[in-house]
Amino acid sequence: MKKNFFCAFILFSLFACNSDSSKEKKEETSTTTSSDNSSSSSSSSSANPQDEAQKRIEELKKIPTISNDALKSFFPEEVMGMKRSSFSVNNMTGYAMGTAEYKKDDTTRYQVMIYDCAGEAGSAFYGMSYLAALNMEREDENGYEKTVKYMGTKAIEVYNKGSNSYTESFLTGERFWVSLMGDNTGLDNLKSFADALDLDKLKSLK
Repeated sequence: MKKNFFCAFILFSLFACNSDSSKEKKEETSTTTSSDNSSSSSSSSSANPQDEAQKRIEELKKIPTISNDALKSFFPEEVMGMKRSSFSVNNMTGYAMGTAEYKKDDTTRYQVMIYDCAGEAGSAFYGMSYLAALNMEREDENGYEKTVKYMGTKAIEVYNKGSNSYTESFLTGERFWVSLMGDNTGLDNLKSFADALDLDKLKSLK
């Protein structure tokens, strides 16, 4: 009788150990799977910005480049009481680009540059000039360059101490790269100039 009881006790102990071991393995497997899923999710999340950027580049390649006449229509003849002193538009580089200048006096001037990022060449410009410059920051005795929030999007802000000039560059209308520069204007005046340009008109240009 005692022998049977002892054998039963041994069998019960072995069963309990195996049960606990199996449970530990399941918990370990569950933890590992959860960790792997988390890592995979994190990796996927970090890749999203690049995927979105590449997707946008492919979309831009399919859009026809804007005509010179349509681009020219954007530059007003007068902004904030300043007459347009010069302008030019061309598409010799494979993408349409235009520039105009407005002078307040001999030392104070504003310049507007617009690049159409549509088409093969335009989408390449978008990748090199916009995406490559985002999320960077530089500062030294000559000035600074940094990414800021402007007009509801990311912009590249540059200050050149030597020429006392500010530049704001950003994307609007999901395809037009706009760069505004002001010599001896100050940053606030440059932003006021940008507001007076009515940049929302670019969103309707085809």
